[in-house]
Amino acid sequence: MSVYTLRRQISGELDRALSDQFVIATAPDHPLLMKGPDFLIGGLGNLTALLIPTAMERRRPDTAVARFALCRMALPEPAKFILLAGHEDQKVADVLTGTVAAVLSSENVGRRAELASLVAEPQRLEQKPVPEGLRQKANARFGEIYRVARVVRRWGNRPAPTALRLDWPPPDGQPSRRLKRTADVAALTIKGAHDSYEVDAGVPHPTDKAPEAAVLDMLRDYPGDPQKYLRASAFSGWVLSEAGNPHLGDGMRMLERLVRP
Repeated sequence: MSVYTLRRQISGELDRALSDQFVIATAPDHPLLMKGPDFLIGGLGNLTALLIPTAMERRRPDTAVARFALCRMALPEPAKFILLAGHEDQKVADVLTGTVAAVLSSENVGRRAELASLVAEPQRLEQKPVPEGLRQKANARFGEIYRVARVVRRWGNRPAPTALRLDWPPPDGQPSRRLKRTADVAALTIKGAHDSYEVDAGVPHPTDKAPEAAVLDMLRDYPGDPQKYLRASAFSGWVLSEAGNPHLGDGMRMLERLVRP
């Protein structure tokens, strides 16, 4: 069964089972995430995120952990995470057991019925909170990366302003990653999360990995949210820029001064 078919089924089941005090968002668009949870369900002061493994996550379960880390840090602390796994998703279920609050079968009707009950009463789910200090560290890092990415893009091919040069040595101009199209940004953010977080008992811990640069031949605006590609990339540790931007090297050197372990 495809993810899209399963989403339709789950959405209908939850809509019938939950009261009108709950709001169900399928594949919600989050400003910090290129690949967010498959569902967000809110109501009565609670928030539950549902994850359904993708084909990539079945092949590489570590990418499911990376997506969880990004979602956990992007969503507010009360959010509880549930994995819906089928028989093809056993490896993903294995790596996320003890990380998410619950793992339920996406194929067993009885277990799917339990989903609505847990969503209605998420206080029954146990999930270790993320310490505020870890969130502050991650948010500060994101803020600096995003700020530099916006400056680099804003100046484009214009001569570099004195304030940006800072008398740095000439950059080598070699980005860490070259993308072919904007559709590749989602995979880039997962790679960044894999390197930028270590997940322990459901809590993402920011690592001290230095921010990296990635380039596209043409960096288009995200429909309806022009800065989202830059923002989501920055949230996972990347400065995204168009190839050939003469300010990228200077921006990365500025970031070395701003983001310290």
